[in-house]
Amino acid sequence: MSNVDKDQLLRRLCPGDLSESWRKHLKRVQIPGSCFWFLDDPRTKDWLHSQHPPLLWLHGPSATGKTFLCSRLAEHVQQTQGTKVNAVACVEFQQNHKQYNLADFGHALTSVLRQLVSQLPNTSGVLDQLVQMVDIPYPDDDEFYQLLRLVASEFGNVFLIFDGANSVTASALEDLMLAMTPSGSDSVFWVLFASRNAPPVGFAASHQVLDVPSRAHGTDVDMYIFQTIRDISAKDLSSRRGELSQDLTQVSDGLFLPIPAWPVEISTPELLASLGQLLSASRGLSASDKTDVFCKGVATQIFTSQWTDIILCILYHVIKASEAGYIFAMPMALQALEAWQIRNDDNDFTAAEVVRGCRGLVYFGEDDESIRIISPLFGDWLKRIIFNIDYEKRSITAFMRYLSSDTFAQGASTSSAALKQRLQQNRYLWYAARMLSPGLATTTPGTFVDDFISLSSRRGSIESYLQAAEAWPYQSESSYDEFEQDEERWRCFTPGYSRLHLAAHLAAPKLLIDTLVARGDDLEAQDRDGRTALHLAAEIEGENPTLQALIEAGSDVLAEDNLGNTPLSVAVVNGSIGSVKTLLGHGADASTLDEDTLEQCVQEKPEIASYLRELGIDVPAEDESDEED
Repeated sequence: MSNVDKDQLLRRLCPGDLSESWRKHLKRVQIPGSCFWFLDDPRTKDWLHSQHPPLLWLHGPSATGKTFLCSRLAEHVQQTQGTKVNAVACVEFQQNHKQYNLADFGHALTSVLRQLVSQLPNTSGVLDQLVQMVDIPYPDDDEFYQLLRLVASEFGNVFLIFDGANSVTASALEDLMLAMTPSGSDSVFWVLFASRNAPPVGFAASHQVLDVPSRAHGTDVDMYIFQTIRDISAKDLSSRRGELSQDLTQVSDGLFLPIPAWPVEISTPELLASLGQLLSASRGLSASDKTDVFCKGVATQIFTSQWTDIILCILYHVIKASEAGYIFAMPMALQALEAWQIRNDDNDFTAAEVVRGCRGLVYFGEDDESIRIISPLFGDWLKRIIFNIDYEKRSITAFMRYLSSDTFAQGASTSSAALKQRLQQNRYLWYAARMLSPGLATTTPGTFVDDFISLSSRRGSIESYLQAAEAWPYQSESSYDEFEQDEERWRCFTPGYSRLHLAAHLAAPKLLIDTLVARGDDLEAQDRDGRTALHLAAEIEGENPTLQALIEAGSDVLAEDNLGNTPLSVAVVNGSIGSVKTLLGHGADASTLDEDTLEQCVQEKPEIASYLRELGIDVPAEDESDEED
């Protein structure tokens, strides 16, 4: 098989997969000569050489080096080959990713399949079998696991590394291991989970698990600190290593603590004095208090730097993007600074200036332009101490200012190619559009009404925003192309939104609804699908002042869209029980709910289905609905 054909096959297996970016990051962050204790640990050795490998569970608090250890293990496996080539697949679970059942491993497993197939030689007959498959099965199908085991049979040993599995249940693990290794069959996978938590008790009690606590070993801490200081300040402290190492190791207490980015021009005596102050202030404290001391030391250097605004803006975005499951990249960072109105005198900042300003605080991948925070401890401290609600408000204001730009006023792109070009040239666009609504769910800036009027004053701006919010994330050109080739999303939005539609879409507060109505906006205006703003508001989950405000302003609760759906029929499937009660209390007619809608209600909102039964409505039982499906 040619490389071109193989590349096309990989695109089908897991479109937009970013595992290669993660593997490059693992190599980038690896400290030369570190983490060999993990390979020498008897439990790891037993696991590596076992014919029937148990699950290896590496766990420890944040910043104990779990990712470093995963990287070292992956490198070791690839360098230690037998008669048949070994294969390694690495998956990073994002902070927002929970694993409550087998379905929650779906994307991770498709990434694993793609990574393993990428390591097959071009002469493998399995590649031809895969190409001939009309549809690649998904992990909810037994055929997927048969395919996974078929691919694994082409290798010697196959190692699967799941990093960041901090929210996994015993039942999810049980189902995963059974799916990959059915009862009665031999395991063909060496599986490692890295987590902040010990293995789930229910799983560990009934399965063989090698439990390895993660802790930053003294030699690793020593190498980390001296390399970091050398990278940050260009100071080589190797001549003082002997007298400093013991103190640094004792204070670190098994953690890779954040190191302040002292200025390059600092003298060696001044640097040693500053380091000594941190050590003195940390002695005898708990791990959390030591972390606070070092984080405050890092923050002090930031707030006394000429780069303060840049650093905080970039770190805020890197952290928020990671929480949402995205990778923040340099082109996005440069436009974020512009949106936040952070400038270098009258000029925009350059990538080189951002890298220089954020030295010692972020990893920058020159190949993929990704930006990741170095210290998870400092990231957590920033979220807790610095990045308060005012930052969220500033971010929302910047999003709306950016989205209101003349650049997007001409309307949505009219083709897949045109949208790609727009996202290439405006790398912050998809992120600002996607993150606006979640941000507004947490707070509303004081300038929100004025900012909203500006954004919604031009129909083109509204539709540009809607299109970008539904577009694939443009995290890299290759991943975007794969996503769009698999499913074009440039038309995945509904044209015809009025300002009130947009307000409902954003779950706007009562103040904005009242302002728009007072300005004369039409409550019964319809989008292309015939929906009014009330239809959109009915989809809001949780508390719903938007729906209440629209009803109080006079919205028609009986309005029908092009398919005959009323706000009530929307609410019982997509909304909340509170919205259903509000609509019924203001004249909505439950008798108009058809059988299909009620069946969907049973599947999607069982609590609403129960409430409707209490009202005497003939709602099918859940087992009846399942039989219909």
